[in-house]
Amino acid sequence: MHQVQDAFFGLRFHPPSQDPNPNSVPVDTLFQTLKGLQRAVHLVAMLEQGRDIQTRVRVGREIEERYRLHWAPPDKGCVYQPVFLGKQGRNNPGRYEPHRVFRAITRIMAAIKAGDEGGFEQCAPNPAYWPHIFESFENMFGGEAKKYALSIEDKVGEVLADHDSTLKGVERLKLVLPRLAERSGFTIPAVTGTISKVDFQKSEVSLLVPGLRRPLSCEYPREFEKFILDGARDLIQVEGVIEADENEVPQRITEISRIHALNTDDIEVSDVLPENLEVADIGNPRFRVS
Repeated sequence: MHQVQDAFFGLRFHPPSQDPNPNSVPVDTLFQTLKGLQRAVHLVAMLEQGRDIQTRVRVGREIEERYRLHWAPPDKGCVYQPVFLGKQGRNNPGRYEPHRVFRAITRIMAAIKAGDEGGFEQCAPNPAYWPHIFESFENMFGGEAKKYALSIEDKVGEVLADHDSTLKGVERLKLVLPRLAERSGFTIPAVTGTISKVDFQKSEVSLLVPGLRRPLSCEYPREFEKFILDGARDLIQVEGVIEADENEVPQRITEISRIHALNTDDIEVSDVLPENLEVADIGNPRFRVS
């Protein structure tokens, strides 16, 4: 397995100074971080292979086996977790593929860390992947891991990503995501409705959507909680992965990338162009809004 250990990530946790266990990290925090990193690796591997995805990403067995993170014993007396990318065993098809995916994900890490929308778009040209990549990085660095100031290093100790810059970069890129998507001709899946119920314990909100008989269930990230409280009476739009049944009827929304209120203020139409509408124009009039 030595040929794949160049594709190496060192996870360095920095427990808070007041932490009673300064040389330890909770298992669920480590699991959350590793799960987010493994998810990011799988997504980038699929992206590098040019695979198209739908609103819900299903990682195949071949991707899971070929691009698997492996645990290595940490250094003694340090909360430092080495992992490397590769398939276990001698018969590793595409010997250099882990290196290719490793280089791709480190470029994505750099673009997110810098909040570089052009660099990110170049590294991940398929917009369908963007919400999923953002969520995987939020899982890596957010939640409980945020408290431990996680940084990810390469094998020589150079920081590839740190919690502060990465989370800020994700937030910045999520703000410009609609513009990037529009430029790429990609429509971000979204639903519009009003909140009927909020379960703060499960971080879940039920959305009443016109045309649907039952409320739509949405699992929201914690950072949206204040907005949900403030905008409980508003008409809101939720962007994320929309899971539908066999009849294409939406059932729930996961991997939410954005929640925002819709402006329902009255508008005043000052002109309708052209002034003399022909029959052919009736179906497609142009408006000037003041």
